[in-house]
Amino acid sequence: MNAMHSSVDPSVSLFISQIRKTRYENRESQALYELKKLAARDTKDDESERHALWKKLYLLNTGMDISILDFVKATASSNIEVKKLGYLGLLMKDSQEYLILLQNTLQKDLLDQNHVNDTLIFMSNEPDDEHTNKELIMKMKTPGESTREYLKYLIARSKYECTLHFSLISLSEPCLYVKIQIVLNQRLENRISEREAKWLLSRAASLKCQFTKLKMLQLFHRMYLASRLPIDDCIVQLLKSLLVHPSAKAKKQIEIALALESMKLLVAIGHTLERIEEFIFRLINSKNANSEFLGFKYAAMLKIMPEIVITRIFEVGIDKRLYFDSLNSLIDKTNFRRVFQRLNELRRANVSGRMDILRREQLLGLLLMRLCEFGDQEFICKVVYENPKLYEKIRHRHLISKEQCKEFFKMIVQSRSPEHFLMIYDLFPAKPRSKEMVAEIGANHMLALVRAKVENLKCILGGLIDFLCMHGDPCLNRGRLVDVLRQEESVDHSADLYFKEIEAFNLVLSERMLYIGSKEFLEYSIQNGKIKISYPKHIDSVKLKTLNCPDEDESNVENNQVVRVYNIGNHRSIEIEVENRGVGTSRRILVSK
Repeated sequence: MNAMHSSVDPSVSLFISQIRKTRYENRESQALYELKKLAARDTKDDESERHALWKKLYLLNTGMDISILDFVKATASSNIEVKKLGYLGLLMKDSQEYLILLQNTLQKDLLDQNHVNDTLIFMSNEPDDEHTNKELIMKMKTPGESTREYLKYLIARSKYECTLHFSLISLSEPCLYVKIQIVLNQRLENRISEREAKWLLSRAASLKCQFTKLKMLQLFHRMYLASRLPIDDCIVQLLKSLLVHPSAKAKKQIEIALALESMKLLVAIGHTLERIEEFIFRLINSKNANSEFLGFKYAAMLKIMPEIVITRIFEVGIDKRLYFDSLNSLIDKTNFRRVFQRLNELRRANVSGRMDILRREQLLGLLLMRLCEFGDQEFICKVVYENPKLYEKIRHRHLISKEQCKEFFKMIVQSRSPEHFLMIYDLFPAKPRSKEMVAEIGANHMLALVRAKVENLKCILGGLIDFLCMHGDPCLNRGRLVDVLRQEESVDHSADLYFKEIEAFNLVLSERMLYIGSKEFLEYSIQNGKIKISYPKHIDSVKLKTLNCPDEDESNVENNQVVRVYNIGNHRSIEIEVENRGVGTSRRILVSK
């Protein structure tokens, strides 16, 4: 390597030393001033021209506003051979000679602790020449060492503050995250100064790369949380400046991320914006969808103004992702009651806006399911009781899945309040498929309760069975319940007990049905001291048994149904015995007095 390096033209070393001299003796403002003077000077002096090119190259590689085209034109008009400019090889793409020259120079510099930053700046500045940079890194690193680890090693050797600033700004995106992680670790370990860290933050607003801004804000947020970075008024003003109204372009989502990160840092340091609610309110009520989204995010982050946010969501026609994300973040156990009440008020008042009726019902339905997560069963049952048609519309339009219905049903049953069962029927539309779902869910959940031997089981099953039997298709519902319960050997005896218990509930209704099997049933009603029964004509026999057999008042056949009427007399109970296809079953019916 040394032999190869000795062949390098001495002007390369002079060039490098001049760049370093310029860098350390001048600040950026002074460098710009010198550049303006050089641009205005018309000279034939080769040395002056050489220095002008070096300074332009320096500014170009430190991220200043010098175009590559202008620099190449200036180089072409000079008497300096391009290959003697060493680091200028980064601008060249197809010359192995330049690459070898550059490689040797960089390798020598990397052996010097003081010059690592200079090398990194030039290596990472040109995004259009990534192939050259990659080839350089591959040749210089240790065999078997990853490129990422090699970059970490180089960056970790950074020493000077000013060069660290420039290297961070000039690093391309593939290296940016690595660099920021190194800077963070250096600050947390007190290896870089507080002044340097704050200087980096002050540069964030002027950076063109939004990704760089975001990473820098995240870096300083972590620094602050680690108590390694005091925040002064200057930084607060900078953070405020990033709370901008995003543009309407979809590609500008990075601006939203920047603003949110700024707000997080302001909240973390205990600083509150003046009239912060007014600021968020303006965002929410803007005509810019991105600004609305940002306002919702701010409100959700700070847990403020839930009613205002909900009102705006209800009024505007925004998509599901937007309002559901905001609701999930904003609503908690402390405010969900008043949020739902506000929504219900808006719905009943028929507030005008861009959100159509279907979307409004959907929003309320989703919110209702969200309320279930908080487990406030008393309030939820009250909501259901007051809004049966709402839930019916939601289910009818398939806006809530069958699984969500199951969860809601389960929550109602587990409330241990049988009176709430009577609400459930109103939550399902009058369609056979939905009735089947009610029976299926109810039967399966009853079986689960029986198996689990839950507390107060008799009361729960009694109310649930009665509810399912008196609504919808009684044959289907009751038959399904009986089938499910009697499939379990362990609950046969208990099931009979429960069925006897619920007969008292049956007396309050004018008509009831007794399940016989295979979706066949006997219908009976008790009224004015008489019991009227009807059953399919093909049933073999029906017998009524009591202590004193009641007299048969009449018997006829209507629409393939046998209809019989019996006087009950003074009997407190009667037992119906049914024999169907050789299989007999009986049921005791309590008589109300």
